[in-house]
Amino acid sequence: MTGFRLLRKLTPIQQAYGFIGAALCSQYILSALSYFQLLPDIGGKSLNGIVKNSTYMIPGILAIIGAMYFEGFKGLRRIAKSYTQLRFHPLWWVFAGLAMIPILLLSLHGNDLLQQREFTRYFISLPGWDEIKQYSPAFIQVAISDELFWIGFVYSRFIQAGYPITKAALVIGVFWGMNYAPFLFTQFFVSPGLDGSSIVLGWFAITPLYIWLYHKTRSATILIFFNVCMQFAYSSLPILPQLSGDNSGVAMANLVTLCAGLALLRWLANGKAYDFHFFEHPQSKPIKTF
Repeated sequence: MTGFRLLRKLTPIQQAYGFIGAALCSQYILSALSYFQLLPDIGGKSLNGIVKNSTYMIPGILAIIGAMYFEGFKGLRRIAKSYTQLRFHPLWWVFAGLAMIPILLLSLHGNDLLQQREFTRYFISLPGWDEIKQYSPAFIQVAISDELFWIGFVYSRFIQAGYPITKAALVIGVFWGMNYAPFLFTQFFVSPGLDGSSIVLGWFAITPLYIWLYHKTRSATILIFFNVCMQFAYSSLPILPQLSGDNSGVAMANLVTLCAGLALLRWLANGKAYDFHFFEHPQSKPIKTF
């Protein structure tokens, strides 16, 4: 009991890093056990397959446990509130749905230029309704778990601890990418042919965009929508290795995405980013951006 009381006295930054460590350890250990087929069968069903396809829930579960433990029901209401926040200009839905398309097109042309290829006109192949129905549920489930933990639980504590927004985004991006690394071995939620650096740097690169969009809308729902549309955007252009033949396009996309996110955060810092808000979100104290 004394140990539990001491845990409640952890500072916000200690809570954040403690739960990041718990998430990564759980993710790596369970993924390794399932990858090496070390888990037993129960009731004729293999735990290896079940665990392999469910470790994505670890961050979301930890976010709920952590919010409840450190903040009580107030914490649960806080992280749930952002899912009901929809009072913002409809153009933010357009941005969330389409933002990755020009980024990926620019990445493709940049990669061609870097490799001294002839100019190629790329065409967007939008997903069909059947494809959207098939993959969207899995995308949404993973996105909810990610958002609950990295934005709802970890990011809020980084801000409480005085981290500037950009520093918080980059630190989260490092650990977010590391959290996805085991999926390379279990082959859950990973496109065939992606290498380790591409997937880890991919989440590192896109986190600043997540943070910027969150600060402009305060909505977890639109972050989930952005995540789903981002997944489909990558499959709508020949940038993934099963279509392009290597990871060079993804590497360039990571670079362009990171630059775009950092530029938007810089705009946020300077107060120059065009704001589509219907209303302003009150802040208890100024938040540092850089």
